[in-house]
Amino acid sequence: MPSGKPLVRQTPVHHQLVEAGARLNDVAGWLVAEHFGDAEVEARAVRSGVGLCDLSAAEKWEIKGNELPRHLAAVFGPDIPAPGYVVANRKGILCRVSRHHALFLANRDELAAESPCKESSSATCAHATNRTSGLASFLLCGPQARDVLGKLTSLDLRESRLPNHRCRCGPMAAIQVVLVHKDRGQLLGYEILVSREYGEYLWKAVTAAGEEYHLRHFGMAALRLLEQ
Repeated sequence: MPSGKPLVRQTPVHHQLVEAGARLNDVAGWLVAEHFGDAEVEARAVRSGVGLCDLSAAEKWEIKGNELPRHLAAVFGPDIPAPGYVVANRKGILCRVSRHHALFLANRDELAAESPCKESSSATCAHATNRTSGLASFLLCGPQARDVLGKLTSLDLRESRLPNHRCRCGPMAAIQVVLVHKDRGQLLGYEILVSREYGEYLWKAVTAAGEEYHLRHFGMAALRLLEQ
């Protein structure tokens, strides 16, 4: 018999988080890693080296269409990124993946918030789809984040080619991802988005690539400290 309790959803790397000793919280119906024992220790490790955080529970909207700029302007206002660029605001980051394709990635505090990406009207040839459950999203952050990514992708990660507030599609660990360069304060930061079915594989691949740099998994509590 149904219990009447709302379903609690798990991110694509739920079992990896549990194995790593994560303390999980229910946030807007998702089990989210709050910390792995000590948020302060995690934050220090990220500031001095590199860390990996699961952001898969945060809202993600995919927006496509021939009239994408018009639709984005109607939803987000006039500050619309060109293809390959990113615009950040208090609600999240808008990534213009290509001419007709964009992603909106909500901030961690917007997990339960109403999304600004409404289904478009028939007036514009564009549509928005909630991809929160369909896309895994990981934040690789810290001074050595670029070194870790360099072991996994052929994308040109040099600051001159992929500076802050830029995004690229390309291969990583032999699968296609969207890579978003969005620093957290003074810390180098990359958000990696991949189809859910490859989430666990990619998490393991990034973790393995970061072993020589003493990569640390970190949760939402450490992320809040890093963003202060």
